Amino acid sequence: MALESKPVDEVAKAKAVKQQKRVCDHLLNHRILIQKSLVAANTLKTGLNEEAKMSTKRGIKAYIKEMTAFER
Repeated sequence: MALESKPVDEVAKAKAVKQQKRVCDHLLNHRILIQKSLVAANTLKTGLNEEAKMSTKRGIKAYIKEMTAFER
C-alpha cells in the first residue's frame, strides 16, 4: 500500500527544508567569522588585565548579538 502525499504537504516540506538549510548556512558563516576572531585573539600577548579581558568578552557578545539580529 503506497502512501500518497498531497502536493500542499510537499510544498510545505520543501519550504521547511529550504529554511533549515538557510539557517544552517548562516550559522556556519557566523562560526567561521567568530573562529577567525578567536584565532587572531589567541595570537595577542597575554598580559591583559581583568578589565581588558571583560571588555573583550563584552565586545564579542555584542558582536554576536548584532549579527544574529541582522539575520532576522
